[in-house]
Amino acid sequence: MPFDVLERSRWGARPTHLFIFQRQMQITRFANAERPIVLGGETFAAAGITRSNLRDSTESLKNNITIRFPYLLLTPPDGVYPPTQGLGDIWRPYPPSDRIFVSCLAYHRGDSDAAIEWTGRVIGPEFTDAECVLTCEPSNSTGRRSGQQKRWQRACWKQLYSQGDGMCNVDQALHAIPATLTGVEGLTLRSPSFVLPAGNLAGGMWVWTREDGLQDYRTIEAHNGDSIVVSYGATDFAPGLAGDAFPGCAHDWEACEDFDNTDNFGGAVYLPIKNPMGGSPVW
Repeated sequence: MPFDVLERSRWGARPTHLFIFQRQMQITRFANAERPIVLGGETFAAAGITRSNLRDSTESLKNNITIRFPYLLLTPPDGVYPPTQGLGDIWRPYPPSDRIFVSCLAYHRGDSDAAIEWTGRVIGPEFTDAECVLTCEPSNSTGRRSGQQKRWQRACWKQLYSQGDGMCNVDQALHAIPATLTGVEGLTLRSPSFVLPAGNLAGGMWVWTREDGLQDYRTIEAHNGDSIVVSYGATDFAPGLAGDAFPGCAHDWEACEDFDNTDNFGGAVYLPIKNPMGGSPVW
């Protein structure tokens, strides 16, 4: 029976909510059902996962939804975790550096079709002893936000490695510095490959591939000698971890010369330091 017919049916409808979570190329599927559901050759694991009602409002915050599912902070006595435990582990103990996308589908048990009701991304989680609550915003809210705005200032306003017309357009791959960690002390990572002029890597990134094949990164907050300080930790940080460090940018003319990218410099080098309209009688 067609999906729209079941959706309008008073007695034949058997609605079930389906959820698809995507992080890079890793996709996880769940169904608010007692048994797994196979749809289109893909299996949706049975779980006690629910979502709030969908709304369509001119106020963007009212269009957010919450998704709830079981998640245990403590080890259960029988050692058995809920099927959604791995989903919550994405945000514990360290949050992901990339976006987690969500698709909510409407499905009727026994049917061979499903309809996408809502798409968006996870803003953030909230944990209790036995539950995780994800706050999600719709995908169309991201498109309404303004991007980088051109400013008349001495420093370059462009994001390093950004691509496109009027952007930085430095090729990130050409500036990768392969490195293997030789020491880890909290948020301080050490490697002989980091021995560069002091501060050269500050504002850049440390990128590595995790055991599950996903790529992760951390912003480099400080750099001195053979050590860098990253924004926050990761369970993978240990001596022997291989990755790539990418330099940062001071967003001035000299830094742009180091990247051989002065044609794309976004600052006003000759902008007067003193404001001629500042009210001083002597210019």
